Amino acid sequence: MNSFSRMFGVIALGGLCATSAFAQAAEELAKQLSNPINFLVGKVLTIGSQPVQITGGIRYWAESPENGPDDFGARLVVTYLFPK
Repeated sequence: MNSFSRMFGVIALGGLCATSAFAQAAEELAKQLSNPINFLVGKVLTIGSQPVQITGGIRYWAESPENGPDDFGARLVVTYLFPK
């Protein structure tokens, strides 16, 4: 099986972090596999005295089988951080 994925990451001004990832598969497997493209943006904030990371992003299904996923999706994640 020939497949590969690419990851892209950037840290911008103000501590904002953006990532993007997508995967491709060999042509003979592409008819069976789903290939999503993801873009996420996250930032570490302090709410009261609790540090949290808030991340949001979108997903687009570039290719998928006939009965597979399609269209766009969204994601929102809140991660509580507990530094020592």
